[in-house]
Amino acid sequence: MEGVLTYMNTLDYIESESARRDLKLLMGDRNNLEQRKLLDNENFPSVLYKYTSINQYSLLNLKNNVLTGTVPTEFNDLYDSTMHFNTYTKKFNKIQELNLTAKKLGYENVIDKSAENQMLKGSDEEDIFKSTYLSKGFRVVSLSSSNKEIKMWSHYANNNKGICIEYKFRKVLHRVAKFIYPVLYVEKPIDVTDMCENDEKIDLAVLNSVISKYKDWEYEKEWRIVLYIGYESNKKRIPVQSIPKPTCIYLGNKFIDNYEKCREDRNKESKEEFLLISEFLDYVKIMNISLKVAKPQIRSYVLDFVDIDIKDILKN
Repeated sequence: MEGVLTYMNTLDYIESESARRDLKLLMGDRNNLEQRKLLDNENFPSVLYKYTSINQYSLLNLKNNVLTGTVPTEFNDLYDSTMHFNTYTKKFNKIQELNLTAKKLGYENVIDKSAENQMLKGSDEEDIFKSTYLSKGFRVVSLSSSNKEIKMWSHYANNNKGICIEYKFRKVLHRVAKFIYPVLYVEKPIDVTDMCENDEKIDLAVLNSVISKYKDWEYEKEWRIVLYIGYESNKKRIPVQSIPKPTCIYLGNKFIDNYEKCREDRNKESKEEFLLISEFLDYVKIMNISLKVAKPQIRSYVLDFVDIDIKDILKN
């Protein structure tokens, strides 16, 4: 794939150790030490999790042993992967610098007020367009380093009726792991105006935006598989191959109750959901994947998990 860097294409850059070093330098003091450490290979988590509801897409992913990469602009965070420019200020400062230089040399303003207004006109619209355009060539898979986040079970696993899939990505064995980055939770976004004027820094600017989120999302403990397929592609989703087989699947606390409810209900929606869950259970049985079910603890807000045999679910 063609990229914008002169010394390597975008996909090669994402995979490289140079990208991680560049990100650490770019972060500087803008983030705490623990966040920067996550970019080091030795801090790569041995296990990552995918929260999901049971639907035709998640079933297809399981059966084909893939994960779906999505264009970042489709995510629920309004600012996800948004690039932050300040073209207006940069142009304004340049105009003032030119006029100041002219005055020092004894000349009138090089750029009068009318010309200044014309030059600054449309700067914000230009920034809005660029803020998402550059990241449209990327496709991202969202994972988490924790399977016990209560909000995640509610938001991404069908209000505790869905599942959480456990994957073990080993750095040495799986090339996909080289494309996995921690999400960096920050107070303020980095201004990439100057960076994007340098061809050799555009990929760094976009990659930084793709893996940076506002600190309010920190509870997600998110890690991302980051791929690049080009700005021209209109495919919003792509399958990411070479995914390791799930080592365990965790059932939400309401999974079994919902399964039984769908089995008893006669309406069309419940019947369709029952068939999807049954298909999922058949997959688990055939692939011999371990199951655990979430159990709230008394006098605590922490989830626990207990083993459950698929035969018991089907028998009941």
